[in-house]
Amino acid sequence: MKRFTVMALLPAALVPLTGCLATEAHVDDLRRQMNALNSSISQMQKNQADINAKMDTLSRDLTSHSENLHDFDRELSKVSAKLDDIQTVFDTRFSDLGKNIKGQLDESKKREDAAVRAADETARALLPSKVYGDAYALLLKKNYERAAQGFSVYLEKFPNGEFVESAYYYMGDAYWSLGGWKDSAVAYATMLQKFPASQFTPAARLRYAQCLLKLGGDKKEAQTYLQSIVRDYPDSQQARLAQDYLRDAVAPAAKAPAKKWQPAAKHSAKKR
Repeated sequence: MKRFTVMALLPAALVPLTGCLATEAHVDDLRRQMNALNSSISQMQKNQADINAKMDTLSRDLTSHSENLHDFDRELSKVSAKLDDIQTVFDTRFSDLGKNIKGQLDESKKREDAAVRAADETARALLPSKVYGDAYALLLKKNYERAAQGFSVYLEKFPNGEFVESAYYYMGDAYWSLGGWKDSAVAYATMLQKFPASQFTPAARLRYAQCLLKLGGDKKEAQTYLQSIVRDYPDSQQARLAQDYLRDAVAPAAKAPAKKWQPAAKHSAKKR
């Protein structure tokens, strides 16, 4: 009976012991978990420290980069200011260059215009009718020396011109008025030779004969020309004057009656 009792009591006695063993295992498990957790926390703290260190490094780098950016901005501002200065200088020089070029072009245009005007004036001055007309106008103004020069220029430049006939005659008149008997005689003689049927023939023969008498030359030749006027142009004014000279032809040339000269009637531009 006692044995049975012991056996019956033994499980009851083992129950507290079993609960104790289970609690210690649980505690150990919790302890391990706590250790693992602490280890994890330590690792996390270490990682956090590394992260903080890296953040500090990154912050310093960012600060350094920010300073570098500020320095870059300052340098960029300086470069921009220099570029503005350069642009200002360039604009000024370009403007000055443009003004200089415009001035040179204007000056060149003025020179070209002046050259064109001079060429036009020269061309007009060299027109046969202009040269002849100017000389004839000088003759009418009694500017005999310049008139003779003008007719001479015309005959030299336009030996086959439209006004050659009258140019020889009026050149003879200009020299006659200057007392240049020889030059006058040459002009009249040339006209008579080149244009024997000229409207100026009676007057030219008379003046040529007068020049011969003035020069004290061959009176016989002078008489021949005077007689030809009376014969060929009996009703002309020159024929009456020729007869007067024929009557006095034997007198010294210096005492020959002076005749007042009148320019021949003004002709049109084509027949002066």
